[in-house]
Amino acid sequence: MKQKINRIRRRSGIVGILLLLILIMYVWIGFPKENRITAFDNEEVRYLQGSVYVSCNGEEIKTVLPGKITAKAGDTIVIRRKLDEDSVMGNTILFYCKQAHIRVYLDEERIWEDPDRSLPFPMLEGSYWRLIRMPASCEGKELRIEIVPQVNQYAGELPAIYTGTKASLVYMVARQGIVFLLLGLIAVILGVAILIIGLIMRHEGVIASRMCYLGLLAVITGIWGVLEARVTQLFTGNIPRASFVLFACFSMLPVLITAFILTYESMRDKWYMKALFYLSVGNFLIQQLLQITGLVYYMQMITAVHFLFLLILAGLIAGFVTMCRKPYGTKDYFIYKAMLILTLFGTADIAWYYLFPSGRVGIFMRVGILFLIAYLGYDTLRQIAILRIQEAKHSFYKELAFKDIMTGLENRTAFESTIRKIRDAGRDPEQEEEKNPPSWIIMIADMNCLKIINDEHGHDKGDEALFKLASYLKKHFGPIGECYRIGGDEFCVLAPDVSIEYFEEVCQCFRASLEAEDQETAYPFSASMGYVRLDESGIDECVKKADRKMYEEKRRKGRVRI
Repeated sequence: MKQKINRIRRRSGIVGILLLLILIMYVWIGFPKENRITAFDNEEVRYLQGSVYVSCNGEEIKTVLPGKITAKAGDTIVIRRKLDEDSVMGNTILFYCKQAHIRVYLDEERIWEDPDRSLPFPMLEGSYWRLIRMPASCEGKELRIEIVPQVNQYAGELPAIYTGTKASLVYMVARQGIVFLLLGLIAVILGVAILIIGLIMRHEGVIASRMCYLGLLAVITGIWGVLEARVTQLFTGNIPRASFVLFACFSMLPVLITAFILTYESMRDKWYMKALFYLSVGNFLIQQLLQITGLVYYMQMITAVHFLFLLILAGLIAGFVTMCRKPYGTKDYFIYKAMLILTLFGTADIAWYYLFPSGRVGIFMRVGILFLIAYLGYDTLRQIAILRIQEAKHSFYKELAFKDIMTGLENRTAFESTIRKIRDAGRDPEQEEEKNPPSWIIMIADMNCLKIINDEHGHDKGDEALFKLASYLKKHFGPIGECYRIGGDEFCVLAPDVSIEYFEEVCQCFRASLEAEDQETAYPFSASMGYVRLDESGIDECVKKADRKMYEEKRRKGRVRI
């Protein structure tokens, strides 16, 4: 064992040296200044520079972008800027606007307006990038952007306006969102893997449910993260559908979190956690109903989801206090540590949302859920490993209980268990006709001259003889039945659904093997046998009949034990 450990350490050391060599060579190459000719972002992107005029509710101010003014939902905010030769670099402008209707004019010519969408129920515009192609020559013309906010939360936000070629602007969007996109995709992949494991282990009960809920939580979080990465338009232009999936995923998080928590023993019977689960389900359904009817929009119901997160936190604190007061019982400290991670990130995210509404939202929550998935995934896998070890121990102890250590055959305990099953099955003709039970043959075999072998050749030879006899029994009778060692030198074979003619042929082959072995050993090697077919007298009486027949054969051979 020590040599194996040393070999593993040596190999680990070699791998470490190779990795260190890679790092040294990487540093040796140095960090030269990026060459924009070879990079994909070799076309410049810049802000629309200089001052702009912003008017709202009859007031006009001169400011720079991005910025914020006082406004409310339904107001029309107008951004004006006279374009000169250097204003628009390339032929495209790009800006990101949240939950607002946009119109863009060049002088009095309208060059963009958000499309009218034919939807089955009313929805807000959504938050997305507006990529607008400019005319070939726009020098001296006035760029006018009209923004009509649809919710008070983002009313008054003035977006940063980027200029450049379409390719450079799309690359900029991808580059800004790549980290969040990758985090979301990682969560989805992890969630799918965990979900598959949970489905494979569905017979494991609580652990399987825990894995499935954790997998679903990871998938939903990942999808939410991908949609919040602001790169959705790289894959689809269906903004309403993307907005629906985003808010639906966010609203599902409390449902999945509470369902996951309820798989732990310390929280399973807590009425308030059960109530939170059903409250989360009700909140989700009510949100869909309100959105479909147009009474309230998803964006206006985010606070309800935040409130549910805070209630879940309160429930966890209450459960933790209750658990600590109990002097006995299961203490799931692991789940509380994990949920503390999520709580810290979630609290930070909620605070960020209300303090800085114009910034990216959900960053802390997504990172927190990724930590939660990793932490709880480790705990679940650890529990699965413990369960597998317990199953292996149970299988090992069961084998010890039903196996004869010396010969490897089933032991007396296993024999009695089988006899009990045959006895309980009964021999009622009507029942036999219905269930078609097997027709058993019972054979008792007894080794001859074991005492002589032990006395004259030693107990090691006696053990050897027993092992050989067991091996021949298993070789010949194993394919048609089960072999048992039921005493010191006494064995039994129980063979179901075998004709008596075929069984006799197997017995002849068995005897021939014993006779051949007898010629090779220094001690006498033989056995006496007796067998009968199970009849109406019952299994116990048939075992006795087989035993009597075995003794009759032993007497004929002159091998009766004294």
